[in-house]
This record gives sequence, C-alpha cells and structure tokens, in this order.
Amino acid sequence: MAGLLRRVLDEDRVRRLLELSGAGVPPWHFYDESARAALAGAVGGAASLGALAALERYPPAALAIWALAGLLAGLSVGMIAPYAYISYRASSRSSRIEQDLSTWAAAMMAYVSSGLTFPEALKRSASALRNGPLRRELETVMRDSEVLGSDPRSALLAMAQRSPSQLLREILVGAIDAMDSGKDLSSYFRDSLAYVLNHRRNYLRKLANDVALAAELFVMIFVVTPLVLAILLAVMGSMSVGAQPYYGELLAVIAFAFVPLVGLGYLLLVDSIYPRWW
Repeated sequence: MAGLLRRVLDEDRVRRLLELSGAGVPPWHFYDESARAALAGAVGGAASLGALAALERYPPAALAIWALAGLLAGLSVGMIAPYAYISYRASSRSSRIEQDLSTWAAAMMAYVSSGLTFPEALKRSASALRNGPLRRELETVMRDSEVLGSDPRSALLAMAQRSPSQLLREILVGAIDAMDSGKDLSSYFRDSLAYVLNHRRNYLRKLANDVALAAELFVMIFVVTPLVLAILLAVMGSMSVGAQPYYGELLAVIAFAFVPLVGLGYLLLVDSIYPRWW
C-alpha cells in the first residue's frame, strides 16, 4: 500500500509539504501512516455499508455491491485525508505567520533605528512576538547563529526556504539583499511594514467577500438542498405503486450521512478561509 501511495503522491511534493507544515516527520513515516489510514478507511467503509445493507436484508448481490462501494469510498478517503491534512496545516501555518508579520516588521524597524545590531534586533523582535510559528522560526535562527555558529545570512536564507508564507520569504530575501548591499535596514523594514499592512488590507477585503459567499453556501447546502431532496423523495414515495423503492433509506442517508458529512466539509471550508487552529 505504501508503494502505491508513492506512485500516486509525488515524494518530492510530499517532502516539501511536510517541511512547510512543520510536521517534522520524514516522508516514509507519512506514507506508512497514509497506508494505515487507507486500510482502516477501507475496512470501516466496507463494514459500515455492509452492515447497513445486512440490516435492511438486501439480497447477497446488493449486499456485496454496498460493501464494495464502502470499501472503495473508505480507501479513497483514507488515501486522500493525510495529504489533505498536511496541505491544510501548511496553509494554516502560513496564515498564522502572516498575522504576526506586521508586529515583527515594526519591531525590527524600531530596534534597528535605535542602533542595535541586526542579530540583537532579531533576538529582541522574536521576544516581542506571541508564541507562534514565526517566533519559533526566529528562535531557530538565533539558535543556529549562537549555538551552531551559523552566520545570520545563511540562517535567514534557510528560514525563507522552509517558510510556507510567500510574503515572509520576500521580506527575508529582501533583508538579505539589503545586508549584502549595505542598504539602510531601518528604511527597508519601514517599507516592509507598509507592504505588509497593504497586503493585510487586501486580505481583509478578500476575507469579507469569502465570508459573504460562505454564508450563501450555508443557505444553499443546509436549507435548500436537504429540503428539496426530502420533498422530492416523499412525493415520489407516495406516488409509487407496487414495490416501494428505497425512499425511506435514501431519506435516512440524507439525514444521517449527507448533512453531517457536508457539515464537516463546510466547517473545513470556513476555517480554510481564515485558518487559526495550528
């Protein structure tokens, strides 16, 4: 199963996502966990739908089809879920970093303007941040510089390479160029602060539009769609003559499977608009 996942999910892409998400695990561990999740999903899906078909006393052929459908559905979800999780975690980590960028840029501007050296300003600006991914990354830079003897330029370049935030990468690369060319770092971080704040304003405008769209989707998914399906199935069931199709079972699937699963997807959608869990 792990070999199949290596063919389906590119290993370089997985390694990069693991680095951006801050998971701290090697790719082989991800593939092993994904294989276990896929097998568990396949067994759980087949057992669930097979048991449901058995309770309804379906014929053996129908029971086998339901069990096979559950197996394939569970296998697909188990294979996709770990990859979707690390992608979501990388996106969430990027959002949390960008939330603290304005504070960090303002602190760097103030400390550099006061005459502190760049490493000292970097150390003090890290202590001014809340406990989050940006502060941990800056503490890693200081540890590499003070304990391992790495120069600040190399440590910042490594931080830029493992950062999931494109905005942070741009600021770090610009800071490295400013140090190499001898530019005034105070002016650079002042311009960076203005750039971050402008980016933040644009993000908030986009957030307002996305929230409005999510509210419209909520009405369509949780009010209109289940109501229309329930009415259609009820009318079709009352008009059918002779052998009754499985309208009652379909209503149960809508109530106990469709609505909860779509609700979970909607929660993930809303959180992806403004991720804040990690």
